[in-house]
Order: sequence, then C-alpha cells, then structure tokens
Amino acid sequence: MEAIDYLKVREMTETKVDLEKLDKWADSFKIVGHALRLGLLFMLYGSEVLSGERKSLTFGQMRNVLGFPNTNRANSNLSYHLSALIDASFIEKEPLQEEKGISEIEIVYHLSPKGHQFLKDFNVVQVIEEKLSRKA
Repeated sequence: MEAIDYLKVREMTETKVDLEKLDKWADSFKIVGHALRLGLLFMLYGSEVLSGERKSLTFGQMRNVLGFPNTNRANSNLSYHLSALIDASFIEKEPLQEEKGISEIEIVYHLSPKGHQFLKDFNVVQVIEEKLSRKA
C-alpha cells in the first residue's frame, strides 16, 4: 500500500476552484471530454513547444504519433474526432502546398486561439511544457 503524501493533499485542498473558468468552459467539456480529443489537443500544443513556434501537423503525422494503423476504420475514427474539434473551434485546418514544385495540397491542423485558451485556463500548458522540458 502506498503512503499518502499529506503535503500534496493539503496543497490540493488549498487550491481554489475557479468557478468562472468552469462555467465558461462547461459546454466545451462535452467536446473535449474524450481521451482521443484531449490527446489531439495535447499533441498539437506539444508540437508547438518542441518546435518553438506555431506548428501544424498533417493527418498522417497525427495518426503515426497516435500509433494508429493506416486503415479505413482508424482513419475514419481520427477524422471524426478531428471534425468535432474543428466544429467546436478548438483546432483549425488549412491547406499547405509545398513550394518544391509539388502540386498536391495537403491539409494541416493546428490549435486555434480557443484551443490555446482552454489549455491555458486549466494549466495544461504548464504541465505539457514541464513534461517536455524533462525529456529534453
């Protein structure tokens, strides 16, 4: 049985819940309340932290990071969850055309200002940055 860290428990109970932030985002929890959707938000923010700039990822890059196979079922699942986040304005997508003479246009995804604010309001930004800095 693991010992209880009473200092951590005390610290947690002294933290006030910001009801205004919870009220502001209450409807959004229905959208981001899925593990894959949260993972997508974290992944997009993490890619920004690692690159030091706003970073866009392609569908294939996200699928690979998640470890999904390139199958119709996996692609449909990922597409469904991306669409939900786009419809709720948590992420944005835009076409990206390579300048190297390639005529194919690829769609890239990145966090929207709303997505950034959501992660910031709940200190997720700080947690992701701390975790990534430990790995570096």
